Amino acid sequence: MAQNSFDQLSKQYLEEFLAPIGTVQRQYEIPGEAKFADLWFVPNPDTAQVSDLGLLGRMVQKPCLLEPYRNVPTRTEVRVSIMKLVWVQEDERRKGQREELSDEELPQLWILAATTSRPLLKEAQGKIQAGWMPGVYFMADILKTAIIAIDQLPETEETLWLRVLGRNRTQERAIREVLALPLNHPRRDGILRLLVS
Repeated sequence: MAQNSFDQLSKQYLEEFLAPIGTVQRQYEIPGEAKFADLWFVPNPDTAQVSDLGLLGRMVQKPCLLEPYRNVPTRTEVRVSIMKLVWVQEDERRKGQREELSDEELPQLWILAATTSRPLLKEAQGKIQAGWMPGVYFMADILKTAIIAIDQLPETEETLWLRVLGRNRTQERAIREVLALPLNHPRRDGILRLLVS
């Protein structure tokens, strides 16, 4: 389990946003194997939708795995992420002592790629679905998986908190937007503190 600064930052960063609205487990152990999901998130049932998180808030309205990548994820990394999701889905089914969970009850996998490539998206058969913005590529419905190409997200307030996890110019512009937020913005200081460390 190699640790790098982006891996640490992305986990701390996502935890900063998600802890107030649900249960966050870093390095969540995948049952049956010595595999860990970067972030397993279960929203609190009594927490209203968190609109100030924009796209990130929309993504985490249901239980999900979040797997951030600083570089273009490899085919193997995508497959391993999907394998982790299937293990978690099976564990959730067992915990519920049910034969099968409905698609609505199954956790979703969000692969957060600071950058990606056309060949990867083509191989993954990633498609933008109606109602979602450019940069959000869903794989076949049966996989319950989407790749967020952070460098392709529109530069709007709705995508700011994901673009901070980008790289190079994408991240630089997002950080400038965070710095431009009012000094009393509830998330500004916490995010800047994480970025500085």
